[in-house]
Amino acid sequence: MFPQLPCIVTNVTINGLVQWYLSKKYPMHPTPAAKQTPPAQFTYQISGSKSVGETVSQVGAASEQFKFSVLHSYHFSEILAGKGFPIQREVFVFEICRAPMAAKMLTANPSFAVFMPCRIAVYEENGKTILSTMNMELVMESIKHNKELYTEAAVIYQSIQEMMRFLAA
Repeated sequence: MFPQLPCIVTNVTINGLVQWYLSKKYPMHPTPAAKQTPPAQFTYQISGSKSVGETVSQVGAASEQFKFSVLHSYHFSEILAGKGFPIQREVFVFEICRAPMAAKMLTANPSFAVFMPCRIAVYEENGKTILSTMNMELVMESIKHNKELYTEAAVIYQSIQEMMRFLAA
């Protein structure tokens, strides 16, 4: 099936190696990597003060206010229930975009397409409304050499965070 390869690393899990590698390569995590679960390392999350429904109803207007276009939205609770796999919480995902920045990112490196469009998830967890997006700092690390593109990407990420805080208030 798979060839046997010599291994000089013993008593180390693959997950442990990945966490060690990420902590060395990307030391900018908001809290120490050892204290975060893997999804938390790759996401930016905040709690909201409104219900999931109220938050979701304001995403379109907030996107316009923060100069994003909503490309598509998904109500995963309904999608999964329709396929015979109901879940016990409301989960929504909104794909948002600033076309000029998307064009620059894809012109610089078309492999960024896998990270696009930007997404904001809104869901309930332990009685709280959570807003979550990808931690773009990890992707932005790869474009640091292009100062203009990096600066614009940082502005986009800050705008997404501001929009999330606005929606959470």
